[in-house]
Amino acid sequence: MKSRSIKKSLSFISRCMVLLLILLLVPFNFEFHYKISHDQQKESSDQLFDHVKQIIAINERDLKQEKEEFSQVCIQKADMVAYFIQHEPDMLYDLDRLRELARILDVDEIHFFNKEGEIFSGTHPEYYGYSVEDGEQIGFFRQMLEDTSLKICQDIMPNTAEGKEMQYAAVWLEDKSSFVEIGMKPERLLALMEENSLQSVVGSIPFDYEGCLYIINAETMMTEASSESDMVGKEFPADLLSAIKNHSQTTVNTLHFDINSERSCVYTELYDDYLLVRTYSSKYLIQETLVSTVMVLGYILLTTLCVIWVIIRYVRQHILQNLITLNEELKKIEQGNLEALHMTTHISEFDTLTYYIN
Repeated sequence: MKSRSIKKSLSFISRCMVLLLILLLVPFNFEFHYKISHDQQKESSDQLFDHVKQIIAINERDLKQEKEEFSQVCIQKADMVAYFIQHEPDMLYDLDRLRELARILDVDEIHFFNKEGEIFSGTHPEYYGYSVEDGEQIGFFRQMLEDTSLKICQDIMPNTAEGKEMQYAAVWLEDKSSFVEIGMKPERLLALMEENSLQSVVGSIPFDYEGCLYIINAETMMTEASSESDMVGKEFPADLLSAIKNHSQTTVNTLHFDINSERSCVYTELYDDYLLVRTYSSKYLIQETLVSTVMVLGYILLTTLCVIWVIIRYVRQHILQNLITLNEELKKIEQGNLEALHMTTHISEFDTLTYYIN
C-alpha cells in the first residue's frame, strides 16, 4: 500500500473539511437568511401599515371636524341672510343690495326659493326659475318643503350649472314665506382635503427599499393611492386581487406573486374600507440573501484557512521536524552507531518512543 506524508494528508483532509463546511453551512445560511428577511419585511410591513392607518385615522378625524365646522358656518351665514331679509324685505328684490350683502357676509351665492321650491330671487338671476325638481344637486333641498323647521347643509359637490365645487345651506325665513339657500366655495376645506388625501399620505412616507405601497378601495378594487403614481385610479391586477381577497386578514399576510413579469413578495392587510398592499421585489430579497451568503462563505474560508495554517505550521515545526531528526538518528544506528539517542522533542509521544529505542 502506497504511503502518504502527513503534510499531504493534512492538506487533503483540510480541503475536504472546507468543502464539507461549505456544503453544509452555505445552503443552511441561504435558507435561514431568506426566512429571516421575509420575517423582517413582514414586520416592517406591519409597522408601515400601522403608520398608514394612523395617518388615515387622523386625517379622517381632522376632515370630519373641519367639515362639521364649515357646515355650521354655512348654516350661520344662511341664518344671517334670513335675518336681514326678514327685517328689510325690500332687499329681497334688489339685486345690487343682495350682492352687497353676499360680499359683506363673504358668501358666493344667495338664492331664495318659494313654497313650491322654485328660485325666484337671489344674487344670480341666471338661476331664476330653477326648482328642486331640476337635478340631484338642487333636489337635495326638496326636504325643505316638507318641514319648515329644517336647517340643512349639503356636502361639498359640483355646482350643477357650472361644475364648480360648492357647499350649500338652507334655512326658512321666520315668516315661512320662503327659504334662503347660500352657497360658499370651501377653498380651505378643499385644500385640506387635498393635503390629507390618500395619495398625499403615501407621498409623505419615505421608501428606502425596492418596493411599492398601494391603498386599494376594498369595494371597487380601484387603486386610490400608490407610491407608483401611474397606478392611481387603475384597477389592481384581477388575479392578484383574487389571491389577496382569498387570504386577506386583519393581520399582515404574505403572498408571492408575479407583478409586471417580476416575482414579488406581497404583504397585505385589510383596514376598514381599504386593502393595504405592499410589494417587495423577490429579486432584491434574493440579492440581499446572496450577499449575506457570500459574506458567510468568506468568513468560513478565512477562518478555516487560518486554522489550517496554524495546524500545518505546528505539524511542520513540531512533528515533521522531529520525525526527520528521529529518522536521521535511526540511520546512524543502522550504520553501527549504538550510542543512546539524545533527542529532546517536548512531545511526550516522541520522548516515549526515544526511550524505548534506547
